[in-house]
Amino acid sequence: MRRVEVWLAGSWAPLSGGEAALAALAPGDVFRLFDEAGNSVAGEGGERRWRIVALSAPDAEGETVVETEPIPESGVERAVREGGVYWPSGAN
Repeated sequence: MRRVEVWLAGSWAPLSGGEAALAALAPGDVFRLFDEAGNSVAGEGGERRWRIVALSAPDAEGETVVETEPIPESGVERAVREGGVYWPSGAN
């Protein structure tokens, strides 16, 4: 199961329940994902953080569709990450 962290009060906090727990977040919340080995999950465009845009009502199977948008990494964040330095608001 992938690990999820959400940006709360200026720091990253673990969100128990994995990706299914994203349905408990609200539009505007920011999250990031980690694979089973603890590595940051990157989207198709290299993004490592996403913002909740909308949540649907649960469907017949009880699943909530979570609509997200990627948050692009800034040039500074990318340079710091590629240099192996910790950047608190970016991906590890």
